[in-house]
Amino acid sequence: MMIGDTHSHPGVNWFEPAKEFEAEVASRIHAAGRKMTSDVIVAAGVARLFLDGAREFLRAERRS
Repeated sequence: MMIGDTHSHPGVNWFEPAKEFEAEVASRIHAAGRKMTSDVIVAAGVARLFLDGAREFLRAERRS
């Protein structure tokens, strides 16, 4: 079975093998000391949230 097959058969529950495959790939990538796109997106989102909050705090402080 190819990973793409998990999305092409309505009514067939191949979702679990796809999730297991995804977990195996992520595990191997992390074991090699690398990051997945999802790791980077989460980190970037947190950084953006922090920076947006800091900017708003500074704007509010300037107004008061």
